[in-house]
Amino acid sequence: MKKMAERIAIEYFGIIFNDNDRTMILPADLGNMGLGDWLRLKFLSRMGEQDSIDIRKISNITREKGVNFYIHGDFGSRRINFSNKQKRDECISALQVRTRVKGARDYGY
Repeated sequence: MKKMAERIAIEYFGIIFNDNDRTMILPADLGNMGLGDWLRLKFLSRMGEQDSIDIRKISNITREKGVNFYIHGDFGSRRINFSNKQKRDECISALQVRTRVKGARDYGY
């Protein structure tokens, strides 16, 4: 029941911060799939999945011009996409409150 509620919330809100276990729950990353995964149509089975990232492992935040930003850490790099800049900036602010990373670099591209 908890997983079903999280999936519905992921689709509606996009990002969930779980302060109980200090994780960030977000939609599955389809951008890191290889060509073979795309040819096997693996993205169809991953569309409803979610990823969980430990907030303590985030070492850097990079803000891009537009609606994207990236988080970096032990897990690699992850792009997070939003529908508008306000939602992106709200998520960055919520993330900065929960982690030691204070400033997001803006590369302006």
